[in-house]
Amino acid sequence: MNFRRQWRAFQRGRPGRRFTEHYERARRAGKGNGALGRIVFLLLGLVALAIALVLSVVPGPAILFFLIAGALLAVQSRALSRLMDWLEVRLRRIARRAAGIWRRFPVAAKAGLLIAAAAVSATMAWIGYRWLS
Repeated sequence: MNFRRQWRAFQRGRPGRRFTEHYERARRAGKGNGALGRIVFLLLGLVALAIALVLSVVPGPAILFFLIAGALLAVQSRALSRLMDWLEVRLRRIARRAAGIWRRFPVAAKAGLLIAAAAVSATMAWIGYRWLS
């Protein structure tokens, strides 16, 4: 099964079950069963997680990398796949509430919050740069 088909199957999965279903499909297909496969999936998952953490100062793109990291790491452990399913359901509920609140804000409040978020992101990026250099 190629990556595109795997990703589509993952996307079609039910929230609250998609990571466990992904784990079960990978087990049936024999993906990552050997020692080398487990190491490769673990390393790829950790790299995707590191990218997501770096990008988390910018709203948006980090979510894709968190999903990729979760899917890669969930292949390695049924317990981790169940945790990811549990988290997905809770985070979706929080996101729905936040979206409802956001829709009720006036345009000026939205603009102010976006400017504040951009300032915090820029400050965190600068602090990270200074800390690493």
